[in-house]
Amino acid sequence: MTEEQMAAMPMADEPAFLVDGYAALVERGLPCFIEVKGVTYCGTSTASNAGLSMSNVPWYWEVCDFVKKLEARLGEKGLDYGIAAEHAHSCCILLASDRFRVDGKWHTTIDYQRFFELLEERGPDGEWRAEDYMGPATPEWATWGNGGFDPRDDRVD
Repeated sequence: MTEEQMAAMPMADEPAFLVDGYAALVERGLPCFIEVKGVTYCGTSTASNAGLSMSNVPWYWEVCDFVKKLEARLGEKGLDYGIAAEHAHSCCILLASDRFRVDGKWHTTIDYQRFFELLEERGPDGEWRAEDYMGPATPEWATWGNGGFDPRDDRVD
């Protein structure tokens, strides 16, 4: 199996200047998936040097703008990535390599049973790729533009 990593990119403050740097990082690592996540605010610390406060947490629309700019910049570099999924209530958006867009549908889940079968059959250094254990198509409600709210869940206002 080739060594491929997921890159989690937490955002804080104004991210606009980061687009070029993140695009260069993606170009260098060529990850399968890039999770861009705004900071999940967990309350204010009473310590004076706590670091982050609500003023550091980006709005979801800011994360969306950043991801659209990053997707465009990756395209300019000839890298085939697209915005695959979102989870608006977690301020999280997933870009994926076009390798995971099959017949126009994103496949952003992992078939863990198949993963472990491949691990047993071929070993950690064997010939297999992430596409060999990708799961079924991402549910429509989780894809970009649909918010990521599972319709089976209860929403509380």
